[in-house]
Amino acid sequence: MKGITRVYDHVTPAMVNEILDVLEERWLRSLYPGERAKLVSWFPHLRSGRAVPALGAIAISSPSDD
Repeated sequence: MKGITRVYDHVTPAMVNEILDVLEERWLRSLYPGERAKLVSWFPHLRSGRAVPALGAIAISSPSDD
């Protein structure tokens, strides 16, 4: 569209953090009681708060059911 080119090109770190905060809060509210503890046992890095992956990083996991 004429006039809109490059308007949404730059995402600031503050914008990324705001989106991550909102999504993390939504995720926490969606968990069943005790579910977070199980997830932390599978993914210990969740215990220490949010770790922002490098741009372009992809993480794929399939933990076994305990």
